[in-house]
This record gives sequence, C-alpha cells and structure tokens, in this order.
Amino acid sequence: MLGYALQRCTAIFLAVAIQFETDGGAELKETIGRYRDGAAQFFRVAVEVSGSPDGQVSANVAEIVPLYREEMRANYLATGNRMEGLVADDVTLCSEISRSTP
Repeated sequence: MLGYALQRCTAIFLAVAIQFETDGGAELKETIGRYRDGAAQFFRVAVEVSGSPDGQVSANVAEIVPLYREEMRANYLATGNRMEGLVADDVTLCSEISRSTP
C-alpha cells in the first residue's frame, strides 16, 4: 500500500512538472525543477519500499501520469484551473509527505 502511494506521489509530481513545462516552461524553471526533484525522490523511496524492480515502478508511474494529466485537462476545461480536486489534494498530500521525510 505504501509503495503504491509513493508511486502516485512520483506520478503527480512528474505530471505537474510536465504540465508546467507545457504551460510556461522558462518562467517556471525553478518550480519545475522542484517537482522533478521531488518525483525522483519519491521514485527512489517507492522502489526501496515496494521491493519491486525499478522497471516495474517506472511502468506503474508511466500509467498513472497520463491519468493525472487528463484530470488536469478536464479541470482546466471545466474551471480554468488545472490544480483542483484530486490533483490539488494529491499535490498537497505528497508535499506534506515530502516535507516530513528527511
């Protein structure tokens, strides 16, 4: 269960970084870097905790990222804001987890 949660955190941070690159690129370089770094940290811990090979964790994350991207797209079309609902909730939760771990 923890391994899956960490894979989701990897995916949401990666999805947000990709979306920010698409939306604003150069203006958001620092923010994008923080999300990419966070995704990398979550990935390392997910591999360690789950006991799964890197390739399996990568495959799982690769399946989750498009789901978050689609959610962001739907949010934007509905409200003009990508970071709402599940996306915002998961970013908040994963950010809290990230801050609470060394």
